[in-house]
Amino acid sequence: MSNAHEWIQRWDTQQERYIERREERFTVIGDVLEEVGPAEPKILDLCCGPGSLGSRLAARFPRAHVTGVDFDPVLLGLARTAHAGDPRRAWVETDLRHAGWWKEARLSPGFDAVVSTTALHWLSGAELTRVYRELAGLLRPGGVLMNGDHVAPAWEEPRLARIAKARRDLVQRDADARGSDTWEAWWEEISGDSAFTELWQERRRRFGDRHGEEPITLDFHLAALRQAGFVEANVVWQRWDDVVMAALVQ
Repeated sequence: MSNAHEWIQRWDTQQERYIERREERFTVIGDVLEEVGPAEPKILDLCCGPGSLGSRLAARFPRAHVTGVDFDPVLLGLARTAHAGDPRRAWVETDLRHAGWWKEARLSPGFDAVVSTTALHWLSGAELTRVYRELAGLLRPGGVLMNGDHVAPAWEEPRLARIAKARRDLVQRDADARGSDTWEAWWEEISGDSAFTELWQERRRRFGDRHGEEPITLDFHLAALRQAGFVEANVVWQRWDDVVMAALVQ
């Protein structure tokens, strides 16, 4: 396979186009885990992509064990190649859109933390509600779920919405000036890499019928978390419509 590390570096740069202060978001997730988790946390990285968040947490917590879960064969291929031989990292291929996905993946309850970034917005409201309920059962008592993602704007005021949009546009113009990939360009480039031909074809088969995003508000997320059995759920970091939510089980 071509240089997985280079592709992941380009992925990270591309993601920064859409997520202002992305590294700060990662840091906040680590801060919460440091406060509530053990010294050797068992972490489930949900919809892990090429493993970017898991890599930050593995670096910050050298005795952590991070299990990455995703259904994208291309991104999992990158993750597995880049971290081959690291006993602290494991990779599982499963589809969260299927009820009981964690059983299919042979995951057992007892995780200290479940983390996810820029991923769960692909789920419908009904799917998200069910996944939160499943995750509450996978965490140990006192465990934490942290989800960093875009949410439907928490404000309806038109001027504030325009300010937020202007800021996002500025971040993307800066990315253009640096010559970073767009989401579409990154995928087009990697689809032309012969090392990924089979994985790319499989990705097209899996996601050909994927529905569009369903706008989900922050209030919906927090209510769904509490209904799933989390005793505390709230925002621990926010930048415009980009938030990090933390939820604790009893």
